[in-house]
Amino acid sequence: MVPPAKSKVCFVKVVGVDDLTTQLILAVRIRKKARHDNVDFAPTTNRVARTTSIDTMIGDKGFDAQKNHDVVHRVGALLITPLRNEKVPVWRTKGAGRKRLKRYFPNKKYHRRSKKETVWGVVKQGYGDAVRAIKFRMQKIDDT
Repeated sequence: MVPPAKSKVCFVKVVGVDDLTTQLILAVRIRKKARHDNVDFAPTTNRVARTTSIDTMIGDKGFDAQKNHDVVHRVGALLITPLRNEKVPVWRTKGAGRKRLKRYFPNKKYHRRSKKETVWGVVKQGYGDAVRAIKFRMQKIDDT
């Protein structure tokens, strides 16, 4: 009897920053292993801040960390993310930016995030949602 072949799960993780008014992609970070999005948040934010001014950044619940709020505040912007622990009272929430969002969450601004999904949907529609290259070096530049 032949043992079953081990299936190796290979995928590419992409974190990107895009401008929601022009729908242009400003910075992209590509990884070949599973990592949390917070690892790439500060480098991509700083890369964008060097070339353009940022007034508001919008992210999903995974980006709700005080260090991310601090990075965005250092570049002079506001980070809008839904808070992970909604039931925790304000006085137990850590960080000034997170407390401000807990007291007043700008729903109208946050729902502009749907444009971000549209941008990445257009990219996937044009180039496909699968990477066919085997080597990571080629996965980063694969245009098929």
